Amino acid sequence: LSHREQKRLKRAEAGLPPKEAIDYTVALAEPEFRRVRELLVLVNKKYLAEKACPKTPLMLLNEYAAQNLLKLDYHEKEFFEDVPVEEGAETTRKMGKGFEVTARVLTIANQLYAPAGIGSARNKKEAKQRSAALAIENILDTFPNADFMKTARETSGGQQQGRKQQKGVGYGNNNNNNGAYQAYGKTWPS
Repeated sequence: LSHREQKRLKRAEAGLPPKEAIDYTVALAEPEFRRVRELLVLVNKKYLAEKACPKTPLMLLNEYAAQNLLKLDYHEKEFFEDVPVEEGAETTRKMGKGFEVTARVLTIANQLYAPAGIGSARNKKEAKQRSAALAIENILDTFPNADFMKTARETSGGQQQGRKQQKGVGYGNNNNNNGAYQAYGKTWPS
């Protein structure tokens, strides 16, 4: 293992989140993120007990969308500010100020599920997290009983209990591979 991986393992064994992980319960300190902060605290208690990475607002929104068969649409826009080149100069130049990201949650029929979340920050990553947090807040406003505690994996359950697993296309029973993948036709020159 590399030195970096050894450090990550030591932090995980001690029950600590990865060092580079941002604690969004602190980063989202504004009052409009109150419910998202409370939700992150509850979810991260569960995942840190399992020694997993702490969840972010973007992870929660992605899992909620997968669980409820929703689509996510992000629109990113960089905005600039005119700044004088020199003190008292008439010419200006564009200075990057930050990013604005709009997170829309859509149904399968491309209807808006809840009002869009619009987040802005100095970098794209933080703007996307803030927009996801605002989208979660809007979902909680629209649907007060929305369940963000279950992940997509816990709800789908994978293979249904009591059913025999079916093999996909390309599988067959012949004497050579006993049901293993069998390609149709010639796949490469011999």
